[in-house]
Amino acid sequence: MTFTHKLVAIINKDVEIGVAMNAVAHASLAIGAKIGAEHLHIKSY
Repeated sequence: MTFTHKLVAIINKDVEIGVAMNAVAHASLAIGAKIGAEHLHIKSY
């Protein structure tokens, strides 16, 4: 699979890892929603 849209997140090392990962996940979904659902590659289980 080749991705044409990529996201880089720069996280402060002083932020707790769980908080940082939560923020990155939410930001990724929000940005993905802007570029279109077909680019999100979300799977239903």
